[in-house]
Amino acid sequence: MIYCNYHLQKLILFPEGELLLAFIGKEEDINYLKLNGKECFYLEVIMKTEKKTGFNRLILIGNGFDLLHGLKTRYSDFVKDYLTYSINSFFINSYYSDELIEISYTDSYKPTPLPSYNLENIFDFFEDFKPRVNNLVKVNFKIKSTFFSLIYKSLNLGWVDIEKIYYSRLIDLYKIIGNDRKQNENVLSMVKRLNADLNVIRELLREYLKKEQEKYIIQNVTKRANLRIAFQNPEEDDFPQNGNWKGKEISKVLFLNFNYTEPNFTDNMLAVNGFDWDVINIHGTLVDEMVFGYGDELDEHYKMIEKLGEDEWLKGFKSFGYLQNHKYNNLLGFIEDTEFQVYVVGHSCGLSDKTLLNQIFEHKNCKNIKVFYHSFEEGGRKGEDTFNDTIYNIARIMDDKVKMRSIISKKTQSLGLKTLHDLAPSK
Repeated sequence: MIYCNYHLQKLILFPEGELLLAFIGKEEDINYLKLNGKECFYLEVIMKTEKKTGFNRLILIGNGFDLLHGLKTRYSDFVKDYLTYSINSFFINSYYSDELIEISYTDSYKPTPLPSYNLENIFDFFEDFKPRVNNLVKVNFKIKSTFFSLIYKSLNLGWVDIEKIYYSRLIDLYKIIGNDRKQNENVLSMVKRLNADLNVIRELLREYLKKEQEKYIIQNVTKRANLRIAFQNPEEDDFPQNGNWKGKEISKVLFLNFNYTEPNFTDNMLAVNGFDWDVINIHGTLVDEMVFGYGDELDEHYKMIEKLGEDEWLKGFKSFGYLQNHKYNNLLGFIEDTEFQVYVVGHSCGLSDKTLLNQIFEHKNCKNIKVFYHSFEEGGRKGEDTFNDTIYNIARIMDDKVKMRSIISKKTQSLGLKTLHDLAPSK
């Protein structure tokens, strides 16, 4: 809520009825006085000035928000889908090849009938066609990209973080640099290939997410997360170390969407009216430039990479993607405006977004961070949740540990992601 007070703007004189200056303003007090022995009037022009006593709220929307709605948007889902398509194309055409992999027969063997592999049994393919007696390989699966080879290995371990793998590979290449000019030229060529592969994967991811988003639209999901909670005034104990917030009201709400998919925020909020709110798709969308890469320019390795003086080494960092449009500046304007509270909704707060999140969390206007965590109802982590995972990551992001301890809402004051679904009525 914005309140107003008044202040004296200008004194305007009317000696002997002559208007010397036109006044401005909506309210005025006219008083009688004498100036140099002559009667005249003076006018106090009273102008309204804004005195902000409310606060803003910043909602970080991460991949967990998509997962809450049943979209398969994990990197592991994407890689499995890509491999499934490649393998099934191979069985149809007896050959498959693209920038990342190649699948071919190495002898006259062809399976009959043709098997069909899906996301659930993708690794059966590699089990079926691993080396047999005398090392006879019936199907040759060749990974042409070192970067994708690392992604595939992490997939086999059950977790994929493409952006983190990219940065780890970049650091490994940096460590090879020495005094040999020819060797350094070879390293630079490998960095170029790494960036090219990152671009290929980005476009494959774009096409995959388009399909997932289309499924969501076609299925006409009837129960969506209720984001009206974003517009509720804060609880007093949200800010135990930051003064008394009793009576504070929300001025603005900004949804900072880190996903490439675009949730229908208006629909999710059930047409909330009377609030100043906006959405920034900080990483772009599926129909424009996607900011895809790594985002920790505060890391010591980055500083050394930057000193190399070769532009190719910097092409996979998100900061340079943010500078291609106005979205980042709009975010800065929001956090500079007044004090704000952060809601973390489905965002892991991982290091791939460290620089941006550090700028938000460490800002003088950031007074509270409230985590909406995911609870595991099945699998190896059944009965656990992601609250600690998220606050550990926030700790890695924030340098000011005293502020970190004071602004993060305790778990008892936080909510599970599923709460947003439970609040939402069916349409």
